[in-house]
Amino acid sequence: MRKIDAFFGLVGVVIGGILIAYAYYSNSHHGGPGINEFAYLVLFPPSILLMATEKSTVLGQVVIGKIVVALNGALYTTVSIAGGTILRKRS
Repeated sequence: MRKIDAFFGLVGVVIGGILIAYAYYSNSHHGGPGINEFAYLVLFPPSILLMATEKSTVLGQVVIGKIVVALNGALYTTVSIAGGTILRKRS
């Protein structure tokens, strides 16, 4: 794996971590501003799996949250690898 692919994977993990933390924060503080759900679907597509945490324990929420954040990193890495492959074949 190239360094740029690992960087995009890290970016995916960071974006996922920030968005999941903000989602839990905004759910507990109802007066604050929220992020549009479309932004979650564009920047953090695996966040749809967080519906499984609605009735789970805190430990279940943490485990599922970590899995979903890792999936977002894997998605960003995959997109980076695919984009690099396409660009290399064109040149």
